[in-house]
Amino acid sequence: MAGGVPFDEAFRSDIAAEHGGWRDVLSSVRRKVSALTTGHDRMWIGIASNEVDGLRARWNAKYRDLGMRSIAAVYITGSDAFRKNLEADLVDFYEAELDNEVGGGGGPVGAPPYTVYVAWK
Repeated sequence: MAGGVPFDEAFRSDIAAEHGGWRDVLSSVRRKVSALTTGHDRMWIGIASNEVDGLRARWNAKYRDLGMRSIAAVYITGSDAFRKNLEADLVDFYEAELDNEVGGGGGPVGAPPYTVYVAWK
């Protein structure tokens, strides 16, 4: 595998992901993302299927090679629509700070639990 931080070092297992309706947790998720990324110069917001296994796959396929240092699940849900709505809101809210100006989510739906995550350098 290429250089960069291995997933097990990058994954912030100490961060408790929010659960529930995406609108109900929106302000809490925004505060969490802001606290995690303040003072860092690069960040991505994205979605994954299969919870931690999906995050590991995304990290190894993309963020490790981009030089990201950390990744955290900020929201976990069983609803594909909820995760996509929250991702879209976060991408709009953090637009000026994001490396990804347009949220992904174009791949196959995959299996729940679904995760919204933030990766940063």
